[in-house]
Amino acid sequence: MPHLIPHLITHLSGRVGFRHSFRHICGGPTARQIRPPGRIAGDMPGGRRSFITTDAAPWYDAGQRLRPPEHLGPIEKQAFVDLTSRVPAAQFVEADLPLICRWCELELQAQTAAAELRAHGMVIKDKPSPWIAIHAQALKGQSLLALRLRLGPQSRAPRAPKSMPAHMSAMERLLLEDDDDEAEQH
Repeated sequence: MPHLIPHLITHLSGRVGFRHSFRHICGGPTARQIRPPGRIAGDMPGGRRSFITTDAAPWYDAGQRLRPPEHLGPIEKQAFVDLTSRVPAAQFVEADLPLICRWCELELQAQTAAAELRAHGMVIKDKPSPWIAIHAQALKGQSLLALRLRLGPQSRAPRAPKSMPAHMSAMERLLLEDDDDEAEQH
């Protein structure tokens, strides 16, 4: 029977239920279900296992997240709560409070400038709107604070191990030098 399998595959490949027909005729797994010898199902070497964790605080420890300070206005407080609720609870500590407050103030400035630009346009009386500079400065400040507060994707990603270049063997060096000599001769 094994010598007939290639002929069956050629014959059945044009049919609609090819995999089902092949499995039914041969009684074995399809080509997708065949595993390399020596491997156990689910035991794949190397690679990183994907997982998702949920950062949940127990009911008896509700004070783990930072609270917005009293001096913030209502819009800044909303930005504070939005920011601190979208990151893991342990990401910010009490020492980060001044930076988070500056972030919230800059968020208000950026939102106000964007609203003014939408309402009045980028050009007022044939001159650029002063809100353009305010918006740009607020965004620049926020981008700098994002690095310090570890808000960007690059800041959250685990650091890659430093890779050192392998030492070049004498043979590789000679081959590279010979390539340079041949290029000069032509």
